[in-house]
Amino acid sequence: MPEAVSLPQLRKIPFSALAKLGGVGPKIRTDGDVLAWKTKQSYQDYALFLRRLNESVVGQFLPWTSSSSQAITRTLELLDTLDLWIDEIPPLQSPQRFGNLAFRTWGARLEEVGQR
Repeated sequence: MPEAVSLPQLRKIPFSALAKLGGVGPKIRTDGDVLAWKTKQSYQDYALFLRRLNESVVGQFLPWTSSSSQAITRTLELLDTLDLWIDEIPPLQSPQRFGNLAFRTWGARLEEVGQR
């Protein structure tokens, strides 16, 4: 089992302090707003909360049974096949203006196999 990480406690904020925060509404609208938020205590609190949440489940496992439905099994097989095609049909290395032309080959294969 992984060694537990010691993280500081979350700070306690009394309900009376919430009234001082102002109205509820979107505060982050631009990239600049995100950068400004990253300098605030609220960002540090949120990051600490997420780390504590993640650390609380280290070593815990979801109950899992290996019996999958046929739909899930077939979907996973399809995704494996599509992933294999990516290796079989590599991108063309020539300059192209509107996306890589190898996608046409990939799409043609998809139509061909999809009609079976």
